[in-house]
Order: sequence, then structure tokens, then C-alpha cells
Amino acid sequence: VVHYKGNRINQGATHMPTIGWVILFLALALIAGSMMILRNSAHSMKISDEKMKKIQARKAEIEAEESAEDKEW
Repeated sequence: VVHYKGNRINQGATHMPTIGWVILFLALALIAGSMMILRNSAHSMKISDEKMKKIQARKAEIEAEESAEDKEW
């Protein structure tokens, strides 16, 4: 189907209006910005020495239990 608009021929292809490009650009910028914030804050979690010792002790305990279970098999 061929539509005539003034002196231009439009064959059914529609173009995205400017506001569509603006919204698309803003959405992509928001996603990229969020990813950069996550990347920058990934290593900022400070764990106290006491808590780290508890984590390591619990990890060693679990590994000991798993190795004991492996020996039973």
C-alpha cells in the first residue's frame, strides 16, 4: 500500500519520533549508570575482623563435615 503525503511517498515504513529516541537513550543511560554504581560499590563492604573470623570458622566447620561425609561414601 502506497500512501502519498505531500510530495513524499510513504510505503508503510514508520519512523520513530524524536521523543521515542529520547526515552530510549534515557533508559539505556539509566541502565548503564546503575551498572557503574553497582561496580563501584561492589568492594566497599567492610567486614569486621571478628565477623571474618566467624565466617572462616564456619567455613572450616562445613568443609570438615563435608569431608567426613565424603569418607563415608
